[in-house]
Amino acid sequence: LQATGDAAQSETITFTTPATATPPRTFHVAPDGDDTRAGLARDSAWRTVNHAAAQVVAGDTVLVHSGTYEETITVRGTGSADAPLTFRTAPGAVVWLTGSDRLRSTAFLIKEKSHVVVDGFHFRDFLSEESSHKSVVVIIGGSHNTVRRCFYDGRVLSGYMNVFLGMNDSPDALVENCVMILG
Repeated sequence: LQATGDAAQSETITFTTPATATPPRTFHVAPDGDDTRAGLARDSAWRTVNHAAAQVVAGDTVLVHSGTYEETITVRGTGSADAPLTFRTAPGAVVWLTGSDRLRSTAFLIKEKSHVVVDGFHFRDFLSEESSHKSVVVIIGGSHNTVRRCFYDGRVLSGYMNVFLGMNDSPDALVENCVMILG
């Protein structure tokens, strides 16, 4: 607002909507990446999956290359029926998401998002917070979300590991071909 004497005037803000949707893109994440890069190829990969999760939109795919990632990934975008938002391990990659020796309880937080796919990840060493019912993969609200081909290693030397998947009020979800040891 811009004040003029006793009256206030508002500034006119204009914007245009693209005539066509942005074509789907594939982004890369790798342990030797850098979040200041473009992310559009293996040699310009981002460093963190969470950074990718802040950039992607419906139809995009995040390919995560082999390595260990210690982070909580908050999915900010949402997909659609014909353009899911996909987080997938790169072909042949082994990707571990860890709780940093049980300092963190959650790897993926998908809240009020739809048509999000989490595919091919390995999970270990997450903190158990039984009183708050947190999980390693948390899906709250939204619909048509998929967790596929994931491996959860809930074995620890002492104490408890967190529950692998917690889902609430998310209809038409699919959990497919996952292996869970404990948790």
